[in-house]
Amino acid sequence: MSDDKISGVFQLHQSNPSGVCGACKQGLTNPDVSPGILKQFSEKYPNLIIEVTTESAEIGSKLNFTIKNGKIL
Repeated sequence: MSDDKISGVFQLHQSNPSGVCGACKQGLTNPDVSPGILKQFSEKYPNLIIEVTTESAEIGSKLNFTIKNGKIL
C-alpha cells in the first residue's frame, strides 16, 4: 500500500507537561527550517490526521494540536 493511501486518525498522547519539544514540532509553523519528526511523519502520510495531546494540558491550549499533511489544522 502506498503512503498516500493510508488514512485515519493517529492519536499521540505524550507526558511532557511542557508540551512537544521544539525539535519534534519544528517546521510546522515555519517552513524555512528543517522539518521535525512530526512534520516529516505528517508529510509522509498526507491523508493521516495526527492528534497530539499533552498530559495535564488544558483543553484548547497550544499544547494540544492536530496536524494533516505537514500543517497544523
